[in-house]
Amino acid sequence: MRLLIPALLITSTLSLVACDKSAPPPPAAVPATDAAPAEGLPPALAAAVPERVEVPVNDQAGEPLLVGAGGQVASEISLPKAGKVVGAGVQIGNFGGSSDGALAIKLCQGEVCAEGTADLKSSIDNEYLMVKFATPVDLAAAPAVLTLTRTGGEAPLAVWTYSATAKTTTPDGKTVERSPKLALDLSR
Repeated sequence: MRLLIPALLITSTLSLVACDKSAPPPPAAVPATDAAPAEGLPPALAAAVPERVEVPVNDQAGEPLLVGAGGQVASEISLPKAGKVVGAGVQIGNFGGSSDGALAIKLCQGEVCAEGTADLKSSIDNEYLMVKFATPVDLAAAPAVLTLTRTGGEAPLAVWTYSATAKTTTPDGKTVERSPKLALDLSR
């Protein structure tokens, strides 16, 4: 019995090695498409996938705006489309995944506001940090106020800003003609 088990292991290993010496094939490529993520899904599922709408900026030359713990950025923006906003995101730089703490995103038109918070540890560098709003809100295609508030954290965090006609108040109280890059998730 003692000799049988090692012999079976050697035989099994040799059989597997002889079977295929090549690496497994790569996964099949997914064809690129301009279709919205909900297209091609059954209607019940498509309705659950929000429509992502980016708020336009004047150019693609981004500048980082550093936001420390307790820092706040407020910006006047024009929403490009009306609808029920279920979430929003802002493009951030997390310095290779080192940013910590949380970022709250608040979006208001007059007295109507929606807010959500995301953990910065779950963010992807130079991508949108998306939050789901606790309560979806109907907003018009009109001016709104975006407020970003960082809580906790010691590692640096950058909010990417772009040339815009909007006014943004930086964490140190200065006003600049730049805007954070914002995306809205609208229910379908």
